[in-house]
Amino acid sequence: MSRTVIIQDNVLKSDFNIKILKVLEEYKIFRIIGKLTYRLTTCSYCHQHSMVKNGYKTVYIRDIPFNNKSVIIKLAKQRFLCCACHHSIIAKLVTDTSVENIAQDLNLSLNTINKQITKIHNEFIHPSGNLPEHLSFDEVRTANHQMSFLAINAENGNIISLLPNRISKNIIDHFKRCYSLSSRKAVKSVVLDFNSSYHIFIKRLFPNAQIIANRFHLIQMLNRVTIQVRIATMYQFQWNSREYRLLKYYWRLYLKPFNQLESKNPTWKSHLKDRLTSEQVISEGISTNSGFSEVYFAAQSIADAIRHQDKEKLLQPFRTKTTNPYLRTLLNTFKTRIKSIVHALYSLLSNGRIEGTIRKIKQIQRTTYGYRNWQYLRDCIYIEFIFKTKKRKLIRK
Repeated sequence: MSRTVIIQDNVLKSDFNIKILKVLEEYKIFRIIGKLTYRLTTCSYCHQHSMVKNGYKTVYIRDIPFNNKSVIIKLAKQRFLCCACHHSIIAKLVTDTSVENIAQDLNLSLNTINKQITKIHNEFIHPSGNLPEHLSFDEVRTANHQMSFLAINAENGNIISLLPNRISKNIIDHFKRCYSLSSRKAVKSVVLDFNSSYHIFIKRLFPNAQIIANRFHLIQMLNRVTIQVRIATMYQFQWNSREYRLLKYYWRLYLKPFNQLESKNPTWKSHLKDRLTSEQVISEGISTNSGFSEVYFAAQSIADAIRHQDKEKLLQPFRTKTTNPYLRTLLNTFKTRIKSIVHALYSLLSNGRIEGTIRKIKQIQRTTYGYRNWQYLRDCIYIEFIFKTKKRKLIRK
């Protein structure tokens, strides 16, 4: 896929009403030429159905840089004219809009808007009696800073359940009340992080489901242990010593795969006053402490096994005994979830979709500066995720 096609796709994702006419790649800049138009029938001033198109207004928008080049959008926005009150309206780009702004644009009260949101939720959104084959569980902070349970379809990202809390008893009662045993038996896999409470009742609710660990959290735990041991080793030396500088200023190299480090072309390391390759820096850094070396190579081995789906290499560190407290804690944690980790090696599913869903939920809360009523927040979340394509036209009428 060419760079111009990628830029064009990113612009269309932001607003489907934008029509891209041309994408030009110039020196240090990408220039996009397009127009924004859509159907508008009702005037927001007099509320009469007398809107007609009345030319364009050209604006210049600076977008996010791409490939170290600025992106400038030359956008012709549609101008509308009301034949009744003669007010002119310029087409607007889709942006995050709070309930207060919607009420202000439509000259309605907040209570009226909230009642309509609740009405739409009760009329169109009903829990399905069937469950998808692959589920993904996580929690998200919602109204009044409480942690809520979230379940989605791991394949397409559709929301299955959103509960006001993450208490195990309430989650079990919800699934038993809303879904039959035959529907729960059809679930083949559930993707989880290392939340211990969920592993307890998964087999009770979904007898035929495999528990799949999220690979991102596995790598994150490996990196966290490596960072902790590196910092503990670093503070054993004087701040102006070579060993301290090796461990402090080149911390990013310790998180990279060892086989991807530069091993042939040395570069000048200003903090060490020496020319070294990245591989030499790591080798010299881990040699400062035998415990750090043990943790580093164990973490590298497990991470490499996860990346290459090598089960034997994954199980190898668990067969050796260690006296390092950081590594022992990590291995004991992985041992309790070893089946779900092995399942993660051969599965394409992850918690990536549910993390994206959580980010959107947080954006909904940021737009409105938070919610105190959990029911209103739940209704807005369901409407946002279910009416994906209808939302843009409904707001502008």
